[in-house]
Formats: sequence, C-alpha cells, structure tokens
Amino acid sequence: MGTAMITFDGSLPELVKTLTSQGIDISEAGGTFVRDMRGRLVFVARHELGSDLIQKVEATISPELKPYISPIGALADHTTPGASRALKSSEGLAIQVHPRGHDVPITVMLLDRRATGADWIHVPEDLAVATPRLVFSSLKGGVGRSTALSVLAAELADRGRSVLVLDLDLEAPGLGSMLIEESATPKFGSIDFYVEDGVQELDDAFFHDSIGSSWLGAGRGRIDVVPSFGAMSLTNAREVLAKLARAYLENEDKEGEPRSFLKRTQSLVAKLASLRRYDAILVDARSGLHETTAASILGLGADVLLFGVHQPQTFLGYRILLSNLAQLPVHNPEHDWRYRLRMVHAKAESSEMMASYQSQMFDLFDSVFYSKTTDPQPDILEQGFRFSVDDKDAPHCSIPILEDERYRLFDPVQNRNQLARELYDASFAPFVQFCIERLQLDEDATP
Repeated sequence: MGTAMITFDGSLPELVKTLTSQGIDISEAGGTFVRDMRGRLVFVARHELGSDLIQKVEATISPELKPYISPIGALADHTTPGASRALKSSEGLAIQVHPRGHDVPITVMLLDRRATGADWIHVPEDLAVATPRLVFSSLKGGVGRSTALSVLAAELADRGRSVLVLDLDLEAPGLGSMLIEESATPKFGSIDFYVEDGVQELDDAFFHDSIGSSWLGAGRGRIDVVPSFGAMSLTNAREVLAKLARAYLENEDKEGEPRSFLKRTQSLVAKLASLRRYDAILVDARSGLHETTAASILGLGADVLLFGVHQPQTFLGYRILLSNLAQLPVHNPEHDWRYRLRMVHAKAESSEMMASYQSQMFDLFDSVFYSKTTDPQPDILEQGFRFSVDDKDAPHCSIPILEDERYRLFDPVQNRNQLARELYDASFAPFVQFCIERLQLDEDATP
C-alpha cells in the first residue's frame, strides 16, 4: 500500500513538520509562509539561509508534499526576488498549525494569496462612523432576515427616525419589492454601482437615482431604500446576469491600488451616508459564505446580526464562518470588533427549542471563537474574551424571533398590516428592542 496522498488541509502542517525537523525557525520572528493562489507553499525566512541549507531542506521534501510546494521551492530567504515584499506585508495572519506528532499547536505567520475570497481575511476596521450601522446576515435564505430588517425599519420610521436601507444581496434580491412600491422604484440599484464604478466617475445624481422612498415613511419618519435592482435592470432583465458577471470584479483607484468588493462597498456606503442625515443604516448582506458577504460583515464597522434556525446546517455553517473569523486579530482591545457580532434565533418555536439553540451556539462559540489558553494573541487573552452560557452580552446569546404563520408569506406592499406594530410585536418585540438599544435610538425623534 502506497503512502497516503497529501491534500490542501494537510499541506501546511506537513511543511511545518518538515522544516522544524530540520531546525528552521518558522516562528513569526523567523519568517512567513506564503501560499499562492493554487495553494502552493514556500517559507520565506527573514535571515539569509545559504544555498547549502536550502538544498539540504529541499531534499527532505516528500514526494507526496511536492505538489503543494511553490515552483521556487519550499524555502527562500530575504535575498530571493519578491521576498522582501512578502516579509513586509501587513496582510499576514498568525494561525495555529497542528503537525502530526506534535502535542501542541504551532503558531506561524501565513500570507494567503487568493484569487477570490481575500476579503474574508480583511482585519475588521474600527471605522469612525457618524451613523450607526446594522448588518443583517445569514448562511442560507429563508430564515426571515429581510423580514426582520423590514420590521425594524417600520418601527424606526414609526418613532420618527430617518433610515437608509441597502440591499447587497445581489443574487437573491427582495427588499426592493418589500419596501418600495413599483412606481417608486429608483432608476438604478446597488448592482449598477458595482458595474459602473469600475468604468466611470459617478456623480451625486447617480446615487440620488439609486434611492427610492418607501411607503413606510409616510408617517413620522423616513425610509430610503437602495434596492439590488433598479428600474433599468427590471426593464432590461436580460442584462442582469451580464451585470452580475462584472459586479464582483476588483478594480483600481486613481493611484492604481487594487479595490476589492469590500473596499468598493465601503465607498458606496460612505457616499450614500453623505447625501442626507440618517439615524441608522440597515444593510441586507448576501446569504452564505461568498466573498461579497465579507464586505458587509468585516468592512463596514457595523454591528452584525447573524441569523440562523435550529437546524444542523446552521451550526455547521457558523462553525466554518467563526473558525475563519477567529484567525483575525484585534488591533485595538478598547474597540474589539468581536463584540459587534450577535446571533439571532429565527423562527423559534418554543422555550425548549430556544434553550437548546442557545446551548449549542455557546458550545460552538466556546470551541472555535472564544479565547483559549493556546490563543496566539496573548494580549487578547488577558482581556478575557470568554463568556458563560447565560451571559446576556455574549455574541452567542441569541435574540429570538418567534415562528409566526402570519409572516410565512411576507408581502407588506400587498398586506401592509404585516408591518403594523400591533401585528409584529408578538413575534419581533425582543428583537426590535435589542436593535434599537444597539443603535442607541431608544428615544423617539424630536418632531
């Protein structure tokens, strides 16, 4: 029987094992692992190693590992062309690797070059935002995320607040048809920004033409909505898929620096927020783990509501998401981005189910996200980012939204009673109150 094949998951641990067995210092002080877009690896040492040592190490690389070794070899130093750029990069992450035969994990620096998905390793920024922002996110559709956003918008408008709603779920749009009457649909939608932004300079008129006023604002407050698709897309529906093919592409700024979907989303939200004074900005993110979802979760300096239902898919999906987020550092412990996350238990059916959901979410967060004694960030560990299962301020502490047959089919344009407080209070009251407190909008607006 031949030696087992090494795949992507085992390639970095195997290279770590190989290099440490040869006495190479693979700590952050020693250098950085670089993984290219195909997954191939090289360790770039900060100090000159010498050709004899490099050749000796190369000879120890197993045939099974060779497919995952960079064309320039498994080992390089600062004299190698392009190495200094990798060593100076601020995009590397400290990660824990578990090589075979090692009792404890080893912390190394990894610079992960990705063709797509790079926004998922963007360190959340402590943005100084004048208007509080709330992102609605989920790993799958059908969990009532957009319904909850609409309910919150209705409540804020009823309290006299001015709200901007932005639909970034380009492939499963819904907010436009929920909150805007057909006659009020704006000329453009968010998809048009991502297409046009890479081609030409956009003036204020373009952004004003991307905003439609919701019928919900007919009372005391105001709700402006930027739908995914505007009237132009609805008229030229055959071109929507062609737009989608271009919307996610990276472009460049005036200085030639790359602008990912995350950077472009930041500029979109900043521009929309500058057009008028809003009390809150509510963003509907794309479902799932697509790269575009990272823009809303990591790039906007927003509080993030993570929706889920009591199903195995929810816990599996959030294990993947939280394991990725756990790698990201906290540069400013006084503004710890991890506290901005909060779970939402959608379609909760009973107190027993809510207790079970809370318990399983705690186990998940505690196993992959909360601080451990092996945490590679000791400064964070000292801050004690750990919680008990019943801690009301913990990210895992799930805000319930009760199952309600009256919201199974949500079409408030046709059935406006669905966004009347006397109807939604029964299911959404705890959720709405939590959001209002999070947005620091407890008091009604002054007439």
